[in-house]
Amino acid sequence: AQRIRAALPEADADRVVALMWCQYAHAVAAAHPQPRADDPALAPFYQHCGLCHNSPDAFPPGFLHGDVARVRERIDACAPRMLRRLAMWQVADDAREKTPMPPPAAAQADDIRTRGDLPRMQAWLTTRLQAGGHDPAALAARAYADLPDCSIYRD
Repeated sequence: AQRIRAALPEADADRVVALMWCQYAHAVAAAHPQPRADDPALAPFYQHCGLCHNSPDAFPPGFLHGDVARVRERIDACAPRMLRRLAMWQVADDAREKTPMPPPAAAQADDIRTRGDLPRMQAWLTTRLQAGGHDPAALAARAYADLPDCSIYRD
């Protein structure tokens, strides 16, 4: 990953590294399949994020790995950064603070906007943040690096 980051412009390197991690996570998930949540609110997250984030690994954060209660707990911890990454879809490419998630080059990114999942995911995360006592507008005003970490540790 360090060689890729050194050889490519930052935005391109972020995309390549993200795709490499997705491929790795996909291999891990295939070797250790996890049941998908029966919760309709989580369905778009599994659809668009599950390939990379449904593994027991810390990177990329495995917030979709585990039972529904564990997944909700992990999403709550990651919600500020997830919401920001989803918001990057609504920002012009050259003005983006970070790469949108899922990364535009990923197969699961193809229909995130056209199916209507993006606003549903953003609304659900906003509601979860508010329920946890957070102000989404205040979080949106902070630099990405200053948002709470999305640290997921192996079970």
